[in-house]
Amino acid sequence: CKAVMNTATGMDGFKEVPESIETIARCLQFQYKILTLQVLEILSVCCYYSLNSAQSVFNGIKNRGELIQEAPFAGISAAIVEQDVETKTAIMKFVNSMLVAFEASD
Repeated sequence: CKAVMNTATGMDGFKEVPESIETIARCLQFQYKILTLQVLEILSVCCYYSLNSAQSVFNGIKNRGELIQEAPFAGISAAIVEQDVETKTAIMKFVNSMLVAFEASD
C-alpha cells in the first residue's frame, strides 16, 4: 500500500476506492505496535496529499470512535500517555499532518 501511495497516480487510484482511507483509519489499534505505526504513516501521507484526503482521515477517525463507542480522538489521546516514545512520535507526526492540512485550507 505504501509503495502505491508514493506517486500521484497511486494516491489518486487509492482515493478512488470507496472508503479506502476511512477503512484504514478504522484499523488503528494501539495494542499492535507495527500495525499502529504503519496506519499512522499512511494516514499522515493522506493528510499531506490533499484537503479531501485529510477530511476522509478525520471522518475515518471519527467513525472509528463511534464503532468502538468512544470519543473520536480518545484513543489517540490515551495512546500519547500510554505508548512508547516511537509510537508517541508517530502520533504527533500524524496529528501535525492533520493540522497542517486543515490550516492550509484556510
